[in-house]
Amino acid sequence: MTPPPHSAAVTGSGTPGGDARRRSGLVTLGMVGTLALALSGCSSSGGSNPPSRCVDPSTLKVLDTHSCTSGGATAGRWYY
Repeated sequence: MTPPPHSAAVTGSGTPGGDARRRSGLVTLGMVGTLALALSGCSSSGGSNPPSRCVDPSTLKVLDTHSCTSGGATAGRWYY
């Protein structure tokens, strides 16, 4: 009696054949594409300017916006 044939192609070394590798590559490619779409959908679209804060450069304390726009010796700096 001979054993029934296997449905998957197997080489003599017991590793999957080319069809299984091709399918695995397609699954990986599909997952990478899905991940790329998901991450690009999570990007911020609130505007073209990144969030910023007016900060005193010596103490790194957050100041009001007027301190950065007025200039002068005690002027803060914008940190993004």
